[in-house]
Amino acid sequence: FLSVAALFELSRIAGILAFLFACLIAYSRIFLLLHYPTDVLGGAILGSVIGILCAAVI
Repeated sequence: FLSVAALFELSRIAGILAFLFACLIAYSRIFLLLHYPTDVLGGAILGSVIGILCAAVI
């Protein structure tokens, strides 16, 4: 999600497509019981915040 947030700042279309792909990967991690939903949600929030901050600095 960090890459998605940074990419969204550069290109809206590419950011949306990358977000959908990241969501599919996150869902697969939960579905295969490799991560808890709270792990995925926490990682998505943390990655998004860091990505937005990095894009703002650059």
